[in-house]
Amino acid sequence: MLKHIYEEEGQRREQVIRRVFTSWEKGELLGRGSFGSVYKGISHDGHFFAVKEVSLLDQGTRGKQSIYQLEQEIALLSRFEHENIVQYYGTDKDESKLYIFLELVTQGSLQKLYQTYNLQDSQVSPYTRQILHGLKYLHDQKVVHRDIKCANLLVDANGSVKLADFGLAKATKLNDVKSCKGTAFWMAPEGTYALEPGIGMVRGG
Repeated sequence: MLKHIYEEEGQRREQVIRRVFTSWEKGELLGRGSFGSVYKGISHDGHFFAVKEVSLLDQGTRGKQSIYQLEQEIALLSRFEHENIVQYYGTDKDESKLYIFLELVTQGSLQKLYQTYNLQDSQVSPYTRQILHGLKYLHDQKVVHRDIKCANLLVDANGSVKLADFGLAKATKLNDVKSCKGTAFWMAPEGTYALEPGIGMVRGG
């Protein structure tokens, strides 16, 4: 199956639209996480997107670590152009908050779908295939996500799956990632010792 995924990936042409929001308005709350809140937003020309809002006022150790991880996430997302990776549009900030503009993925996480619906194999199979496409792309970019789980896999209204939340992701050098990060239940056994770029494929399996 992986061989077929690799061959199919090489045949696809990606079409990614970069958007620049010169003015925008914050809408309804979509969710809250460890780094802040996520809202729906609308641009001056009518495009909808997700806005991750993070406070810049917390100068404690946890606050600084959160900002560092967000900066790392932005640096990685700005490099990615793939239909199975949530699209990064840009950032904005004021005196107290940082705003990160991302693709709006309307149906929420795969975890939410499992909680809401009795998903069948015929539905899960195309999701799995798209997850592997996204992981293969990250592997080619020499990036390890390090936190692949249903809560970080988003699904849109057309059934397209997007890998999200790259706060723990890491670009690798010489296949060397020494730190151990991730959600314990979802980690590959070898990931508790040292990680390699292929670990994401194991988690995805």
